[in-house]
Amino acid sequence: MSEFIVGIPLYSGVDLLDVVSAQEPFSFVETVSDHKMTTYLIAESTEPVETSPGGLRVIPDKSFQEIDEVDILWVPGGKPASIEATLQDNTLLNYIKTLSQKSSWITSVCTGSLLLAKAGLLNGYEATTHWKFMPCLRKFPEVKIPEGYNRFVKDGNRITGGGISSGIEEALEIITIVISEDVANSVREILEYYPQISEDLPPTQEQCEISTGLC
Repeated sequence: MSEFIVGIPLYSGVDLLDVVSAQEPFSFVETVSDHKMTTYLIAESTEPVETSPGGLRVIPDKSFQEIDEVDILWVPGGKPASIEATLQDNTLLNYIKTLSQKSSWITSVCTGSLLLAKAGLLNGYEATTHWKFMPCLRKFPEVKIPEGYNRFVKDGNRITGGGISSGIEEALEIITIVISEDVANSVREILEYYPQISEDLPPTQEQCEISTGLC
């Protein structure tokens, strides 16, 4: 049996579905296969972290000091005010850099890509984010933005997801990559995740509504 360690850094105002869209699919891998994906929710301390929307609190499994190596780094997004704060949070950004050094896969969903970009981990890579914050990602000139609408984008060992619910598809893709498509499909069956993808595209956004600290 192979085991993969997944690390999800948390911060105040992190989006709840950005977290569980990875944690829940990964947790079912052991149910349907001889493999295991162990997910750790990690924060600066193990005190409860308030999520958005709704303020539900989650309890981290580990603190930054307790774990410094993971196989898969998954960086979730959060509400705009929280992302603005975390973009200036050197403790969090440095921790993300530390985890990335030994991670086989460096991934994010939604505005988590802005944190990866600020940490310099998307330089030279194609990446995406929630449609509403694409103008913010474009403020990082060394990040490549692919044409069209993408639920997630894979470039090398970087995988970045669009908004919120796209994290489920991204997590299933990660399972496919590191284990197999059959295992991913078995997890899909448990989740009963069979979305009818509309031909309609999400709206577009012209202005970045997050203060990135960049011009």
